[in-house]
Amino acid sequence: CSLCVLYRFWWYLDIFNTHSTTINNGATQADGGVHAEEWPKKWPLPGEVVENNYSGEDVLEQIVDPDNWDFRPIMGGAFTEGEHLIGPYLPGNEAKTYWIPGRKLFKTSTPVPVSGGTTMSDRDVVMFLGGFKADKHHFYFGMDKIKVEEATLHDEEYQYTLDEEEGNILSLPTLKEGSQYFWRVDVQTQGTIYKGDVWNFYT
Repeated sequence: CSLCVLYRFWWYLDIFNTHSTTINNGATQADGGVHAEEWPKKWPLPGEVVENNYSGEDVLEQIVDPDNWDFRPIMGGAFTEGEHLIGPYLPGNEAKTYWIPGRKLFKTSTPVPVSGGTTMSDRDVVMFLGGFKADKHHFYFGMDKIKVEEATLHDEEYQYTLDEEEGNILSLPTLKEGSQYFWRVDVQTQGTIYKGDVWNFYT
């Protein structure tokens, strides 16, 4: 029963996950729990293999922009100094694809940075969750919402097109501090265009 499991977990922490592999994790606190008889002593992380884990109150400082769902590790930070990276993402622009959880829609979704958010003016990429079974994604960007919303492939707001295998990380032009930017990503599937929402962010 659940109560039996909770009881055993409370008193016998060392019996859980003894054959697990616990590697490449980052957290504000990472341990094996507090033993009922040895409070507040914390047990070490369990596992048969325990390597390259990071624990500290500054964990958010090791990530590019967690408030805007950009969980890539910063270059030269604690998550990148070991032989193996901590976390699921490559630093900087080393990857073509940024993993975003959730189901894919017929149009693009889940912008990074989040729409309406504020980010640093030195940001050089945006990311998104691509459309379901998309062949291509068309990227539009600018400082005028209406122009970005109404732009076609022949307007200056159009930046470029990515094939599906080219990923979901879009390079940005140089940004100005204290500005608002708008962007849109359309899906092309078997010749049909599904227009994306207009997203925005501030610097």
